[in-house]
Amino acid sequence: MMKSRVNYWFDTFEHLNSFDIVPYQDVVDLYLKNQSLLDKSGKEKLGGDNERPINSDIEKLDNNKFWSGFNPRYYNIDPMGKKVSIAKADVVSMDMCGLNNSWTHFIYLELPYEFFNEYQTSVHSNDDVSVYRKFLNDLGNEGDTEKIEGPKGVADEKGSLYCVS
Repeated sequence: MMKSRVNYWFDTFEHLNSFDIVPYQDVVDLYLKNQSLLDKSGKEKLGGDNERPINSDIEKLDNNKFWSGFNPRYYNIDPMGKKVSIAKADVVSMDMCGLNNSWTHFIYLELPYEFFNEYQTSVHSNDDVSVYRKFLNDLGNEGDTEKIEGPKGVADEKGSLYCVS
């Protein structure tokens, strides 16, 4: 049986395997490499100006502000040309509290879509995961991960198969 892999936009994480123990700074560097590749690709920059992780152990957060006052840089990747699709380096603006006190490394895991389909109850600021689940089920049932060819995504001719109206 062939091992299924995550279909990342860039090959930055390709060398990692599930359960690899990865030092904090290596993970940050990998995500920031992706951000640099997005930047070099000419994709439109959106969002804030923060381009790094934060640490509430040493930085003051403002919980009344979006992203605790550290609004991350996003990029308009718009792979289907239909609506804005946003990408960012996942460590940017994340609170890394406890770093070097209670933790120092990440564990890299590639999880099957069924895990998220079964247990995820919301997506960013939205508790309706019906469209998200339809997307996961359609890909999983067809067993055809090639249906998502890198950044092209999946859509009907109107670009609305997995869009919320």
